[in-house]
Amino acid sequence: MPRLFLPGTTTKGETVNITGDEARYLINVLRMGPGDELELLSPGGNRGMARIEAVTKAGVRAIITDVLPALPEPAHQVVLMAGLIKARMDFVVQKATELGVSDVVPVITQRAQLRYSRKVTRWQKIAREAARQSGRPSPPNVHEPVALKDALTGGPHEGIIFYESAGKSGLTVRPVKDQGRFVVLVGPEGGFTPEEVTFAQDKGLKVASLGPRILRAETAVIAALTLVQYHLGQM
Repeated sequence: MPRLFLPGTTTKGETVNITGDEARYLINVLRMGPGDELELLSPGGNRGMARIEAVTKAGVRAIITDVLPALPEPAHQVVLMAGLIKARMDFVVQKATELGVSDVVPVITQRAQLRYSRKVTRWQKIAREAARQSGRPSPPNVHEPVALKDALTGGPHEGIIFYESAGKSGLTVRPVKDQGRFVVLVGPEGGFTPEEVTFAQDKGLKVASLGPRILRAETAVIAALTLVQYHLGQM
């Protein structure tokens, strides 16, 4: 069943006008027309079934035929803080969305090959598309790149920094609270410096390793999130 994210409410009998990229997706990619059905999601996970009434140059007009129970959000909000990498950040955002993170925070570290990026709007679009494809109730928040010290401001934070020199450090990911925010910090291509690891520890993060093999930065993100979500019971 095709699924779209739209602002506003989902009320039975309401007429919805779908325009822009979402309309082009329905018309050009899915080849949908009058009589076809789709699912609409609004902020907060509210959702409704809709039937297309008309396709025009202005977009798609649909009517909500039924209101469905809201999709539940995970108990633990997993926040990915990923070192800004040069070529594969699109991939990181897409896979992190599929793996259920609540936020993606690109962080600028000492060994990062990039110090800034103008692709945040693109990453937000990728997150929306990945959320739609994976059946999430809402896409994650994709933030502007920020320095590591600013990403971990305040604290202490519940979470883990994955560090290739951590040896056989155990993986402890069960938050103290039943619900809460859990940070997963993964480095860029060159990894973290010892000073950055110490800083993260001072902010409350535990240190863990992903094993003896050296993983590409984007692979490390997938491995780290999979492990954390599994141990949190959200996988």
